[in-house]
Amino acid sequence: MLTRMRFFLTQINIKAFAKKLVIPFSFITPILMLFVLDPNSFNYTWKGRTLYLFFLWLLFLELILDWEKLTQKNLASLKKSRIVVMGIMASIPIVYVIGVNFLGLDQMLIEIGKQILTFWHFSLDNLRYWPLSLEYLVFTIFFAATIWLAYEVEGLKQFSISLCLLGAIGIIYMIDTFYPYGAFTPFQAFVPFTASSAAQVLNWMGYKTFFLPYQVQGTPVLYVSGSSGSVGFGIGWPCAGVQSLFIYTCVILLFLKKSTIPLIQKIIYFIIGAIGTYIVNILRIVSIYIIAINQGDWQAFHDYYGELYSMTWIIAYLVIIILSRAIPAKLSVLKIKLKKQTMPSVDRS
Repeated sequence: MLTRMRFFLTQINIKAFAKKLVIPFSFITPILMLFVLDPNSFNYTWKGRTLYLFFLWLLFLELILDWEKLTQKNLASLKKSRIVVMGIMASIPIVYVIGVNFLGLDQMLIEIGKQILTFWHFSLDNLRYWPLSLEYLVFTIFFAATIWLAYEVEGLKQFSISLCLLGAIGIIYMIDTFYPYGAFTPFQAFVPFTASSAAQVLNWMGYKTFFLPYQVQGTPVLYVSGSSGSVGFGIGWPCAGVQSLFIYTCVILLFLKKSTIPLIQKIIYFIIGAIGTYIVNILRIVSIYIIAINQGDWQAFHDYYGELYSMTWIIAYLVIIILSRAIPAKLSVLKIKLKKQTMPSVDRS
């Protein structure tokens, strides 16, 4: 038994083994630590850490899809010095989490953020979200560095979608930190159409709506009243579908990148899905108002469950695309088989 074990161990390529496991395990560790230290932060899809789980899902999906391609790329050429540097890059997010939670790094970051925002005359209203925004960007940078050291430029291409998602969320959070209450006008341009569309749907459902553009610190306000009461909320660009469209774009690009669908059809699928994602986000806003009017916990729905609308739609849309292409192909094959079976046999005697 021991002899067999020694033989097995001697056959393992340590470099190949490290390259296979360093990506998933080095990324899981800091996220798992954050979950243990602050599980409540994973209850929020907006200004929370729920999207880390979505990032890991995309990462493993990309890893599975490109497993053979990545593990067959010149494994024996990985130098020891490169492995050491790769280990350092992979461990920095872990050190960062420890520093923020145990060594007072969070207070240092708050002071740095305060100085930056003050120097550039930005609002301090969202200063509390500065460390979280920076955390997403730090993870993105060092995860990307780890992937590059393990798989070089080809690896960055293979994991481009998951890294894009992580970096995009960090950028979105950082923009909202610097420009709170819809002050970032390029994204805020989505709001009037989204809010008016939600108001129209609520009108169809029998509610009365009143839309006031740019009433509260540049944020449009939609008032809705019904038999159970009335509510009014300011609507910023994060609620107008920007975040959902970012997530949709990352997922659909991964799916289309790995498919053999013709380019024109890919463009059509992308546009239809984007429109669907935007409509689903309008329905999410409608749901928030209905829950609030009926004295439900609209805040919990807004911060967590509402975003599941978009994720459910995205997954369902991918399933629809797969089935719409797979079923006709199978029916075509079945038709050919039936045709062959019904054809009269030819007597060659």
